[in-house]
Amino acid sequence: MTLAVYNRTVQDTSGNAVPGAHIEVRREVPGQPLAAIFSDRDGTVPLSNPFDAGVDGSFSLYAVGGAYRVRAYLGPSGTPTFEKILRYEAIGKNSESDSLAQRTQRVVTASGTDVISTSDADHIIVDKTVAGASREVMPLSSLVSSTSKKIVDGKFDAATNNITIVPKRPATFTVTIASPAVFTFSQHGLSVNQTVSLETTGALPTGLSADTLYYVKTTPTADTFTISATPGGSAINTTGSQSGVHTYGYETIMGGASYVIDSNGASIELSPRSGIGWY
Repeated sequence: MTLAVYNRTVQDTSGNAVPGAHIEVRREVPGQPLAAIFSDRDGTVPLSNPFDAGVDGSFSLYAVGGAYRVRAYLGPSGTPTFEKILRYEAIGKNSESDSLAQRTQRVVTASGTDVISTSDADHIIVDKTVAGASREVMPLSSLVSSTSKKIVDGKFDAATNNITIVPKRPATFTVTIASPAVFTFSQHGLSVNQTVSLETTGALPTGLSADTLYYVKTTPTADTFTISATPGGSAINTTGSQSGVHTYGYETIMGGASYVIDSNGASIELSPRSGIGWY
């Protein structure tokens, strides 16, 4: 007999791992009996039920395909000091449908910027009632753990939906119009050749573009830095004027500053790589 695997990490509401949490697994059938679970794929080594997660909050089990109620808790079962319950967790390909309807989803019907929160739905479906550009802002990967997010062109008209996915850029900066342009953000913590990308509520100076990958050229002080268009390239100069609030971030989408859904009905499922971005 070959069993299906189930891997998870127990986290609290702040995204911190919960070491040693008790894991209780029950079948999602009337009466919710305790499930037969195993530590090996062949089903020869039974696991106690409940059993304890590891010191990093992670756990793994094998079971016959089906829908399960998975409970993680600390302390006594009847009066836990921490508790998290997942209902109808699908284990095995033959247990629950993997269709869109079986996952949490949120439909975006307006154009403009939509900010995806760390606890948002699994699927973000962009299905606007009118034409206009959509901008999906991903949360910081370091705050999401292992939960993937899927962005879907639900209108099957990517040209109308015009969906651009960008990373969160939380750092508000100022920049000089000079040769080279000097960026200021208190205690930026950046290093030479680290990637950054920019956005603004108004207009960046000439020489800079939003949703473009740049590289830190120099860090003259703890609060200032310059950037280049290529690793080790020349520092960028700026001219003209600027307006609005400028922000930057160092996380990426598929290794770039943005990702565009450009095929009708297309979608992309992105998983976080903590502190790096979404892939």
